Amino acid sequence: MAQSANETTKAIRYPSFIPLLLGWTLLGSLACIRHILLYKVPHTHIARDLSDWLTCYLPWVLLSSLVFRLERGFPLNRTHWRKHAALQLGAGLAISLVRCNSRRDFHARAARIWRACFRSGSLVENLEQRIPL
Repeated sequence: MAQSANETTKAIRYPSFIPLLLGWTLLGSLACIRHILLYKVPHTHIARDLSDWLTCYLPWVLLSSLVFRLERGFPLNRTHWRKHAALQLGAGLAISLVRCNSRRDFHARAARIWRACFRSGSLVENLEQRIPL
């Protein structure tokens, strides 16, 4: 028996913040483990590599929520699919552009922090000096 469009949209459930956070963290961690195993990363660099990989994946927790809200507001149903597809395509390009620009800026800042922390002394001592408690 065919379902009406209303019943189909009500059946779609989007993940909340916690499942998205866990999913993207798991995906980023698995990608990092694959990288470590394939390229035989020295054991002294594992924490840095994991943080690098997670900084690539974790912003998608927030961006995924935005994408799901966009899809909920402009579903690709039979009546308005062309208009909604154009809106979703434009928003998708804008989200990707924002993500690319934020990634470049974030990685530059994160790299400076990591170099400063690992340059001399222990990580904890350097962080305590940089972050007053």
